[in-house]
Amino acid sequence: MKPVPAPTDLDDSPAVPPEEKGGIWTMFDQAKKKNQEQRTSSSMVDAHIEMRMYGDEQLMSRETDPLEWWRSREECLKFSSKLARKYLGIVATSVPSERLFSKAGQLISDRRASLKPKNVNMLLFLNDYLNQ
Repeated sequence: MKPVPAPTDLDDSPAVPPEEKGGIWTMFDQAKKKNQEQRTSSSMVDAHIEMRMYGDEQLMSRETDPLEWWRSREECLKFSSKLARKYLGIVATSVPSERLFSKAGQLISDRRASLKPKNVNMLLFLNDYLNQ
């Protein structure tokens, strides 16, 4: 009978990637991939259903606050309400910024060129606060 070689810690055979060995990591990777595929298809179905629900809603009156409307439907339109809050909160005009630049141009003139930036900021803030 031939003697069986003792196992050693140093294996001279080339390394085999875990995918080729099989075992627990392969099963883990397959389960993870399957879970991601299910989640993606589930999200697509949820989005499709939500868009249908949104399309079936009654039109709101012009006096209705859009943010309040979305807040009241937050439970049934979860994803869309998040987008609405994100984008409806953006000021759709540049008038406030234009007004600020105009006021800054009036405040900083040749006579007042030595004003410190901190003081200019304070004056602009106070002017805006007092005009509200």
